[in-house]
Amino acid sequence: MGNFIGTIRFIIIYDNKPFYANSGEELASDNVCIVQSFITVTGSMWSFCWNTAIAIHLCVALVYCRNGIWSWKVKIFCHSVCWLLPLSVAIAAAKCEVLGEDFAQVTGTWCWIKSSLSRSDQILWMITSGKGLELVSYFVTCIMFLYLKGYMWRQKKRFNQRRFNDVSLRLRAEDENYLYLWLIGYCLRIWGTLRFFLFVSGNSSNGKPFTDISFALVHLESFGDSSKAFFTFILFCIADKTTRQLLLNKICRRRRGYEEILQSCNAEPNNDNSFD
Repeated sequence: MGNFIGTIRFIIIYDNKPFYANSGEELASDNVCIVQSFITVTGSMWSFCWNTAIAIHLCVALVYCRNGIWSWKVKIFCHSVCWLLPLSVAIAAAKCEVLGEDFAQVTGTWCWIKSSLSRSDQILWMITSGKGLELVSYFVTCIMFLYLKGYMWRQKKRFNQRRFNDVSLRLRAEDENYLYLWLIGYCLRIWGTLRFFLFVSGNSSNGKPFTDISFALVHLESFGDSSKAFFTFILFCIADKTTRQLLLNKICRRRRGYEEILQSCNAEPNNDNSFD
């Protein structure tokens, strides 16, 4: 949503106009830019937090605690951290008036951290308001992916347990698909991360971001960052057989319950939902 608002704003304001930080134009950000930055920062950090939480949940449920359900205290803690931490960071950034137009120095056609800040302040707030959590999320989820893949390989060799629900009563067969959340984010958002490191190293073409290789990186980042939600939807709602059946039931107004659908999905081979 934030990227969409930012793109519409970009088309309206900068159509056929210079768009780079040293163009001499006013660097003050309008309210739409600030609100869009707030939405983008909050939404992105929510995504990173929940991706990390899902990876940790899969690891704990598969390896260390295979029976029962999470207590309400654990659920409250998880929701509090994943929802309130990003929101608090975004509010702090808005309070410090660092959200605004960055003239595509690290982003696509949307706003993030003001380019009028000092370079050190820009980098600090970029790390604080998303990029730092993004890198931590990729690292944690990648480690979990490799560890759980190795664990399932050993389970298959020793006990012929091929699916998550064969090992843990807490998990479904389709839950293995969620291990690939990090890979989706990595492939789609690597372009923005690359531009961030180029900016930090001082090797980016920040004066005119739409020239040379930066032109390609801006477009790749604009596509990747904006399409992550769509591919996450594919993974959660289309590739997940249980969720897909629930959606079809809602659309077709069928009366099959969640437990019945879950039992039918777990009872049959699930090769079509595996990314192996």
